[in-house]
Amino acid sequence: MRTNIRDISFKQLPGNITIIPVESHYSKRSKSNGFCQRKWHSLLEKVASEPNTYLVFPGDAIDSDRPSMRARKANMYAESERESAREEIDNENRFYLEKTICKDLMPIKDKILGMVDGDHFVLYQNGLTSTQHICHTLGIPNAYIGRRMGWVTLRIKKEKSSKRTSFDIFVRHGKGGTSSIGADVNALLNQSTGFLARLYVGGHTHKRWFYTKPFLYPDSTGHIKQQAIGWARAGSLLKGFIPGETTYAEECEYSPLDIGWPEIYLKFAVDEKDCLALRSMRGLS
Repeated sequence: MRTNIRDISFKQLPGNITIIPVESHYSKRSKSNGFCQRKWHSLLEKVASEPNTYLVFPGDAIDSDRPSMRARKANMYAESERESAREEIDNENRFYLEKTICKDLMPIKDKILGMVDGDHFVLYQNGLTSTQHICHTLGIPNAYIGRRMGWVTLRIKKEKSSKRTSFDIFVRHGKGGTSSIGADVNALLNQSTGFLARLYVGGHTHKRWFYTKPFLYPDSTGHIKQQAIGWARAGSLLKGFIPGETTYAEECEYSPLDIGWPEIYLKFAVDEKDCLALRSMRGLS
């Protein structure tokens, strides 16, 4: 777990930022659980064309090894004479990532705020992960914020001004499964307890939603103020069910997966005390 700190400045106020959490499950396989190439390229074009739109990956950036597969690989290559074979396989995976997802993300690498491993990733023999390799290849090593969770801190300021504020995003992959949206919202709210942030982003369940809850607090002069805390679940770019194919989603009897991503819109402006602050937080799922 770590924090990636990013500075964002506005020439004029109010200033707007869009945060897009996405659980991509990237894959080039001809037969898989249905990675949506069209949606992926649509997302890349959107982020590239919008100056203040940023991505957060709450795990499963690639549709790769599940925890059970990583355990089997560890057993298969546990003997010392198998180390060279494991290193060869690791190198093949790194080369694959560099020629595929890294190539796609390179034009928008500065728009990536944070990435965690989640459940689907490759653990290399040297102890690093495929997510770390993606970030290192893109030249943004600090964007890797943890195996399961981490923070992104946005330091917001107005150009040629002393006005500034910060906005904390807590990113976690998530755990467990839920059958309804209401239960999924409650699960992420409960899992967020103990981690302070203004926006909580989760993945894992393949559901897609955004929710805010108001909180009251006294300011330094005793006035009662209200601020919103936000929670978002990232959906995914995985179809799960493919006509004519038996997939993992079918074998586990999952519900149809929610394909896409939510969008969180942040507006920063000067408040009544002439201080830069978050004016509003809205979402679209």
